[in-house]
Amino acid sequence: HFSVAATLSEIDRLSQLAPIRVITLAPEVSGHLDIIRELSARGVRMQLGHTLGSYDDGVAALRHGASGFTHLFNAMTPLLHREPGMDDRVPTSAQVFQMATEYGAQTTGFAGLIGTLEPGKAADLVLMPWHHLAYPYLDPAVSVIDAVVHRGKVSGVETVLVAGAPVLRDGQIVRVAKA
Repeated sequence: HFSVAATLSEIDRLSQLAPIRVITLAPEVSGHLDIIRELSARGVRMQLGHTLGSYDDGVAALRHGASGFTHLFNAMTPLLHREPGMDDRVPTSAQVFQMATEYGAQTTGFAGLIGTLEPGKAADLVLMPWHHLAYPYLDPAVSVIDAVVHRGKVSGVETVLVAGAPVLRDGQIVRVAKA
């Protein structure tokens, strides 16, 4: 495993080339906790990943402002290792869903327009019939979010709305946006 320590000056230099919305850092690398605190205060979404850090390194980074994980199992210590690694704190289905929607939108620069369902934002929706999630059996105690995250498949998508307008209906493309 090989990690290069990031520096705030290097990140600032790179952000002059293009806006940086998300950064993944290994929290055990010297100086990275300070960078996590500074950049999360600036509104950059700080993720943990590509790390051999311990559980305690992960908790410290989350307390400094890290808010998610990238490449959760790349280079991390295994679950049965004597010293717990960060992969012992597996995100919940709700957290995974939020990473894919709200936090995904933040990485595009359109967070003010998409990513959550609220007044004034575009209604970007993917609709799947329940039977695509529940077949052949789904325990009634399983939440909708758990079912979508763990059982949702592209083949089950029947309708896609972008800004409230259908682009896919009954599995068929009905509209393509012009570039």
